[in-house]
Amino acid sequence: MDYRTIISENIKKRMKELKLTQNDFANKLGIKQAAVSKWCLSVQVPDTNLIVPVCEALGITLNELFGITDVNSNTTEALKLYEAYKNHPEVRDSVDILLRRK
Repeated sequence: MDYRTIISENIKKRMKELKLTQNDFANKLGIKQAAVSKWCLSVQVPDTNLIVPVCEALGITLNELFGITDVNSNTTEALKLYEAYKNHPEVRDSVDILLRRK
């Protein structure tokens, strides 16, 4: 599963648990519903400046958003991976390999 799909699945799962519609979630973040729709469809991922607000609105950690279950994992490392994934398409395959599930 690639990084976009992991983030999408975790956002959708938590929105469902909280009974949030895409419109409700978008309003909490002060963004358009279309952006949330793209996240839920794995078309895009949240911009870096929205990561903390997304986690806060969903009541999850950064590691939970990224699907990182390693208790030794560092949030700073997770954010660096995310920024690399978001801003450097040429490294996406490498990031996906690092996060690949067994």
